[in-house]
Amino acid sequence: FELHYQPMVSVDTNDILGCEALIRWNHPARGLVSPGSFLPLAEETGSITELTRFMLEQACEDCKSWEGDVSVSVNLSAVDFRGSQIGEMVRNALSRSRLEASRLEVEVTESAILEDQYTASSMLTELKKTGIRVALDDFGTGYSSLSYLHNLPLDKVKIDQSFVRDIVSNDR
Repeated sequence: FELHYQPMVSVDTNDILGCEALIRWNHPARGLVSPGSFLPLAEETGSITELTRFMLEQACEDCKSWEGDVSVSVNLSAVDFRGSQIGEMVRNALSRSRLEASRLEVEVTESAILEDQYTASSMLTELKKTGIRVALDDFGTGYSSLSYLHNLPLDKVKIDQSFVRDIVSNDR
């Protein structure tokens, strides 16, 4: 497994503000395999936690070597978010890499918070206490509720493309 980084660029200055860590499986025969092909199985078997740990540690280590205050964003699976280890994994990754917590952002999807908003809010609050930022990813894909934006300790909301795809051309 290896990480690739998708830059997040300021539309005003064209500066790279951060990068999103994207995991790929570098298969010896098939080449780079997209996460849609292996992450569902990893979640089903429970091995997603080890992939998340790898992503957090590698992304923090890589980000530490980047110039300026460019940040890194790591997606958390709904399975990991419900587990009790995620706070410890974040703290360990930051400690090992000596990355400033403010340069790490974690992304959670609506599906990760749908089941129990109270537990989700508690987990996100715990994560924010480490100094990292928290983003809600793919807002608008599921049972989107604006109450999430009010009730959860979020720093960023990433609106899903399906929600805004036709925003310029659709009168509605």
